[in-house]
Amino acid sequence: MSITALPAGDGWTAIPVMYYVIGMAVAFVAGRMYEKMRRAWADYRGAKAAVPGARRNAWQSIPRAARAAAVVVAVGVALAYAAFHLGPTPEPAAPARMPSAPPSASPTP
Repeated sequence: MSITALPAGDGWTAIPVMYYVIGMAVAFVAGRMYEKMRRAWADYRGAKAAVPGARRNAWQSIPRAARAAAVVVAVGVALAYAAFHLGPTPEPAAPARMPSAPPSASPTP
């Protein structure tokens, strides 16, 4: 007994079952690829439609970032001014004593 899907005779050609299995596997892979392509195309269309809005949001965020940077710089300058000019005045340090010179080997005249 041979493994065939259709019996020979009556005008039908005997087709091995393996051809059906291969055909089903190819159809399954092609269907999966088509599904993936459709999802990718839908994602692309969604992303393409979102680009103008994202670009507009990016341009609108620049003034906010500039204001935040200006505030940070102003606070830093104010703190530096306060640290150098408004803090307590330190006492001047006493002059350092010079160590005495070692006795020299030659006599002084």
